[in-house]
Amino acid sequence: MLFLAALLYLTLISIVNAFVCTNDGLFANPLDIHSFYQCASGTPHLMPCPAGLVCNSDGKLCDWKPTEPIVDCVSSQKVNCRATTRWATNGHVIVGVDSESGRDSQHLNAPGGIFIDTRHGNNVYVVDGNNYRVQKFLGNSLASDGITVAGGNGNGSDPDQLKTPVDVYVDANENVYVGDSSNHRIQMWPKGATSGFTAVDTEGTGEYENRVGYFHSMFFHEKTNTFYLPDVFKKRVVKFVNGSNIGTVVVGQDGDEFPSKILYKPTGVFVDDCETLYVADAGGSRIQKFLKGSTDGITVAGDYQEGSNVTQFKQPWSIKVDQYNNMYIVDTFNGRIHKWGPNDNAGVTIIGGNGFGDQLNQLWFSYYMALDSEGNIFITDYGNHRVQKFDIQPEISSC
Repeated sequence: MLFLAALLYLTLISIVNAFVCTNDGLFANPLDIHSFYQCASGTPHLMPCPAGLVCNSDGKLCDWKPTEPIVDCVSSQKVNCRATTRWATNGHVIVGVDSESGRDSQHLNAPGGIFIDTRHGNNVYVVDGNNYRVQKFLGNSLASDGITVAGGNGNGSDPDQLKTPVDVYVDANENVYVGDSSNHRIQMWPKGATSGFTAVDTEGTGEYENRVGYFHSMFFHEKTNTFYLPDVFKKRVVKFVNGSNIGTVVVGQDGDEFPSKILYKPTGVFVDDCETLYVADAGGSRIQKFLKGSTDGITVAGDYQEGSNVTQFKQPWSIKVDQYNNMYIVDTFNGRIHKWGPNDNAGVTIIGGNGFGDQLNQLWFSYYMALDSEGNIFITDYGNHRVQKFDIQPEISSC
C-alpha cells in the first residue's frame, strides 16, 4: 500500500477542467480513479497514481483496486423475500407539509428526481425544479431544514446555476451529479462545493446521432462509471462514460421496426449490477427489459394498452428495481406506485391509486421515487410540492 505522501515528489500537472478546491489537501478525482487532486493555496493540481494503482474512496491512498463483489448473472435468482411485502397506506410528509410551493428550506416548487444515499445515513436528495436547485435532507433528522447542495442561484447556465434540473445522483464520495436537461449537461458538484462543472455535455463532440437533447431522467451506473439517458424525442437510450462527451446509442436504433426494439416515449431507466437495462416506456404503457448487449427488449410489465387495471399503466414514468428484481413503477397518470415481481403477470398497487389529491394516501402527478436501505419508499409529489415517505411494514416482510 502506497501513501500519497510518497507521490508528492511527482511533478504537478496543470488541470484542464473546472475542479473546485473546497480547501487545501488531497482529493479524489471524480472523473478518473487513476488520479487525484492536490489543492494548494486554493489551486488544484492533477496528480497521477502509479501504474496499476487507483485512488480509493477517501482520496488519501493510491492502492490496488479493491475486489468487487461477485454478482452471479446466470444462476437462478435469490428467494424473493419481498414478494408479499406491504407499505403503509398513508405516507408522512418530510418536506412541504402544507402542499404549497415555496423557496425556503422547508418548501419545494415542483420537485422532481430523488436519491437516497444509503451509504451515508439515508440522506435524501431532491431536485427542486422551479427553484433550480438540489436540496439535501439529513436521513437521521428528516424534519430538519433542507440544505442546498447544487444550484440555488437562479435559472441559468453558469457553473453555479441550473436551468431544468430533472434528476440527481450521489456517488460514494458524496459528489452530487445533476441532470440539467435544458443545459444539455450533467453537472457535478464536488462535496461541499458552491459551484459545479460539466461532467458530461450531452450535445458535445460526438456525431449528431449520438447526442441527446432533452431528457427527463438519468441513471448513473457507478460500477461502470456510465450515465444512461432516455432520449424522449429520438425514442432511444444513450449512454455516456463519465467525463466523455461522446454518446453511444444502447437501444432504440434508427430503422428498427419490431415492437421489441422500438421505444415509444422512454422517460425512465434503471441498470442493475449485471448491466440489465430496464426502460419505463411511457408512450408504450410498458416496461421493457434489455439484457446486457441486447437491443431486443422483453416486456416485463404492462400490456401495451393504456388503462388502470392490474396489468396496465397510464404513462409509467420511472422505475426502480430492488436486489430481488422486484420492479417499482411510478404510474403517474394513475396516481399510484405499482409493484411487479420478477415473474409476475400482473402488478399490485402498493401506494396511492386513490385519485389525485393532497391526502396522505394520494399522489398528484408523481414522477420519481426512491428506496432507502430498509425498503421504505420516498416519492416526490410534483403537484403537491412535497416529498412523502411510506414506511415498509416489517411484519409482512421476510427480508
